Amino acid sequence: LPIKEALFDFQHCQQLQTLYIESRSSIPSLQNISNTLKRLELYIKGEINLSIFNSLTLVELSLQCTNVFTSLEIFGRIPILTLTEMNQITSLQGLGYDEDPSKNLRNRKVRIVSLLKVKDFTPLNTIPVVAISDCEGFVDLGQVKDVKNLSISYCDNILPPSVPMNAEQVTLGGKIKHSLLEYFPNVKELDLSYVREDTERGLEGLETLVHLERIVIASSWEEQSTKGWEVLRIDYSKFVSSRSSSTYVKRR
Repeated sequence: LPIKEALFDFQHCQQLQTLYIESRSSIPSLQNISNTLKRLELYIKGEINLSIFNSLTLVELSLQCTNVFTSLEIFGRIPILTLTEMNQITSLQGLGYDEDPSKNLRNRKVRIVSLLKVKDFTPLNTIPVVAISDCEGFVDLGQVKDVKNLSISYCDNILPPSVPMNAEQVTLGGKIKHSLLEYFPNVKELDLSYVREDTERGLEGLETLVHLERIVIASSWEEQSTKGWEVLRIDYSKFVSSRSSSTYVKRR
């Protein structure tokens, strides 16, 4: 489907497969397109402004551009962005957030899933809310040390960071090979309910988290004789939030 002007209404295009854009400005009619575009071939010629999207999820998207695709800047203007299984992406350059309204980079929440060729995640470091899942190239937590709300799951190769993390809300899931709790000194809310390995079940390092107000763990975890569990028993009240998880809230 070729587009040169904003003359087409996408509201009912649920099965759109190919979109060819030749424009140097925004295309207002795109705001009616489905927020989830699966297996779409997107052909871009020139510069295109996608800032009319508030939220966009791209799954297995094939990007074809007239120039070499080296930057995700066209997606850097979308507040809530999810990129999933886009194997042609090797760099996250172009994403980011800046409080300066004169700049075009203003992602506020970004989720990265199964981008297997990406190894540098530092462009995400300025974004307030970041979720990274199933990315084997994500090894260094320090690349996102300043993210305030951070979710990491099924990234099996993570090593302890060389610098303290500044996250205040942290979710860890999947296989965690190293105990990471002590590297989040500023965390206030911690969710470990989806951790699948024994590494974090001892809660080693939790006793160092002086700002921690709330922690969620799997209901199946058994209490252990560690400092972390001792602090949990003494300083926190337990609430069973569901069959699968328990929430501990710090006593005032």
